[in-house]
Amino acid sequence: MIGVICAMSIEAKSLIQRLKDYREEKIFNISFWVGKLEQQEVVVTVSGVGKVSSGIATALMIEHYQPELIINSGVAGGFNLKTQHLDVVLGEHIAYYDFDISFDGAFRFGQVPDSPVWFQSDNKALDIASEVKLPNPIHKGRIITADCFQTSRKAVEEALQKLEADTVHAIDMESAAIAQVAYRFKTPFLVIRSISDILGQEAQTKSYYDWISKACENAIAICVHVIANYY
Repeated sequence: MIGVICAMSIEAKSLIQRLKDYREEKIFNISFWVGKLEQQEVVVTVSGVGKVSSGIATALMIEHYQPELIINSGVAGGFNLKTQHLDVVLGEHIAYYDFDISFDGAFRFGQVPDSPVWFQSDNKALDIASEVKLPNPIHKGRIITADCFQTSRKAVEEALQKLEADTVHAIDMESAAIAQVAYRFKTPFLVIRSISDILGQEAQTKSYYDWISKACENAIAICVHVIANYY
């Protein structure tokens, strides 16, 4: 079975509609849709926005369904200036940029105890996702996560210095939490994020609403391809 986690209903709607013979199951008021897609057993959930919500949904999914792969599909803000609206970023490496217990040197900025600074997506899933041909480019790169809709390039640049990273492709509010839980429970994962807005651009918020629907579909196209070809 493959699990798919989306933060918002708009990111999951068309994927759920594609499921065959599906049923909805509720665990602590979180819905999980279980069915078949591309001849594979799939479970989909809408976690809610933010790190805590996505972490809860990931833990429940792993406990109840034991997926062999978890895919986080959705939208994100672009940071690298080579990344444009509707491009897709495959999160090769994922980190927090609002977690900091580095005060005494025991841990690096962004590092959670018993975890690496950068969580790594499943290589097999990354390779399969990279095969997809879309009108927009697909990038492998770094994604960073914090509990805010980020609009300040300066804030991210300061965080990148602490993370010792030159750049990142995208910024979101869930993927590092999903990666952390998957890492903790030894479950392979893949993060797929399509760019709905570009950090720091004028009218960033407007572009988010203008592009979100199409961005969701780009991410889902890759998600479906991975589901069809992972086994």
